Amino acid sequence: MMKNKIDPRFTRQLDLLEKYFVVDRENKIIEMQFKYDKASDVLDDEISCINKPLFKTEVLSTISEYLNMLPTGYKADVSILFDDLEGHNPEEISNSLNDFLELNSYQIVREGKKKWLIAALLVFFGVVLIMIKINLSSLNFFSSFGKALSEEVVDIVGWVFIWEAATVLFLSPSELLIYGIGLLKRINIIKIGTQDNNHIQTKEDIIERWQYDSKRYKFIRSLWLISSVFLMALGTSSILQTIRGGSNDYPGWILVVQLITDTATFLLGLSGILSYIGKSRLNIIMKVFGGLLFLVSLLVATLLIIAGGITLSFTYILTTLFALVLVVVPKNKIR
Repeated sequence: MMKNKIDPRFTRQLDLLEKYFVVDRENKIIEMQFKYDKASDVLDDEISCINKPLFKTEVLSTISEYLNMLPTGYKADVSILFDDLEGHNPEEISNSLNDFLELNSYQIVREGKKKWLIAALLVFFGVVLIMIKINLSSLNFFSSFGKALSEEVVDIVGWVFIWEAATVLFLSPSELLIYGIGLLKRINIIKIGTQDNNHIQTKEDIIERWQYDSKRYKFIRSLWLISSVFLMALGTSSILQTIRGGSNDYPGWILVVQLITDTATFLLGLSGILSYIGKSRLNIIMKVFGGLLFLVSLLVATLLIIAGGITLSFTYILTTLFALVLVVVPKNKIR
């Protein structure tokens, strides 16, 4: 039976850390001390109130840099110690740190919403450009070379938008995470004060009062955004197809009704986007039209399924579901 071998690089990393820090290999804890002459070295009274100063960002940045040295699975007992508390008590300074981290967590939520919005709009524009490329093939006022060149350019630009959306979401990590949960995940306890007078708290003590976005709210918000973008894309696609088919032998009133419906679908999605960023004042109108679109799409999808057109019904099924999301989800749940 083969014995589990320990990676020599891991052992060497711990050997190096033991030169400078106290390492508890059994409990996987490393003690790190950050010493300062006085409390004002870590408190920012130039921006916040003098009596209630917040922590300085650069102090947490320094701590985070050293925490990055920790091996996988290890946590740190962090001590922030002063020679002079300058009239502050340790619990007061700890609360200042807690408040800074909590305020930072709300910024992370806002930044996350902004990233998802930018990514969604990039996908929308990318899909619209790809649909334009598809519709270019039916136009006759281009030469064959001009048509091929236009299709290629529009296709490339459309996919660039979509790839940029992936970059925004997955390849642009938030710098704010350095001072938030990313930092706390590597901490076992934090001790603040002097050697003889200090306040100790765990990660759980710090975050127990934070108002988290539940996974359910995050899912609802993402679903709302996806629904809004889908309806915008659907409306735009239908408008392009209606315009392209305008020369066919359709009665004029059918084309007008179709364009009005498509435009309203696009505006419903746009209203959902505006609600996502807290700008829409047409919430009731959006709910009413969303309800009508839901009923119509549900009826058409049902008739298509009965007639055996399951493939054709797919778009209407999605429209039914996404319109329902905008109708039933309260506006305050997606902010």
